[in-house]
Amino acid sequence: MAAADAKDWKTFDAIAERAAAWRGTSEMALESRQQGGSFLSITKNAWKHPNLHAAHERLSGEIALPVAVALAAAVHGIALEMALSGYLHAFTANLISAAVRTVPLGQPTGNWRWQHLRRM
Repeated sequence: MAAADAKDWKTFDAIAERAAAWRGTSEMALESRQQGGSFLSITKNAWKHPNLHAAHERLSGEIALPVAVALAAAVHGIALEMALSGYLHAFTANLISAAVRTVPLGQPTGNWRWQHLRRM
């Protein structure tokens, strides 16, 4: 996010490349690139900014999700703390959603637990 704030695209691209490489398995790398590419593609069209379009072109849409989120937050002036809070909230919600689908609790119980956790 700091590299995007500073418009240091050489450093940003190096970080994006490193983030794409630091995945435990090829499946996780593919998932992260697909999520990041989709996030960047939708965000660059819905929340237009020339630096989003430029990054999408430079990286051919191949970008890890956390890097894409950091880029979008940086170019639109969202504070680091707010960006992290939103990203971690979405990540946690996805984990809870996956757990609800895999554990035989049922949707109503899972939703109740999520609402309870959010109040903590």
